[in-house]
Amino acid sequence: MNISDYQNHPLFPFADFRENDASFQLLIDFWQQLVRESLGGELSRKCVQLQDCERDNGPEPFHNPVMFDFWVPSLNRGARITLTENFDNSPLQANAKGDERFTAYNPFIYYMTFRRLPDDSKDIPQIVLCSDMAESSLEATQEKLREFLVDQISVDEIEEMINKRIKEKSNYPTKEEWDDYWDRMSEDEY
Repeated sequence: MNISDYQNHPLFPFADFRENDASFQLLIDFWQQLVRESLGGELSRKCVQLQDCERDNGPEPFHNPVMFDFWVPSLNRGARITLTENFDNSPLQANAKGDERFTAYNPFIYYMTFRRLPDDSKDIPQIVLCSDMAESSLEATQEKLREFLVDQISVDEIEEMINKRIKEKSNYPTKEEWDDYWDRMSEDEY
């Protein structure tokens, strides 16, 4: 099956995956197919899974379950894809105002990390892609997979892209606004 076959499936976007085993398997298969189509046949065959997929990543259903966590040994780099969901119908980051901006929902986020391999032999650079099932998020996921694993853009270049993306968001809080927000939140705790 290709991506469009999954998208045309009657259970898509497989939102009941926590309760429905068939939806969970289809969701896993969907993300693995998205990686195959993003990287191409030759490179995708070189992917080595680092951990099993997760139905959930915590005791509450607001943690991002891992859909695919892998590396490409010949490239010495990898990717981790987690599924995001807007459980509490928070405003979208693009539409958020005032303090909503600090807790708004962002359907696609990516960042860089270094991941220790399971055999403890070394750390590898890994792009982490947090995506929901919206078409724009899926396209962004494919683009970042290709940039990091096919085009082999450096970690520094990816970090620059992230910083540029944040600066381009007109309503994204500045560092000073974040500092003030965290100060206010810690005052409320006491």
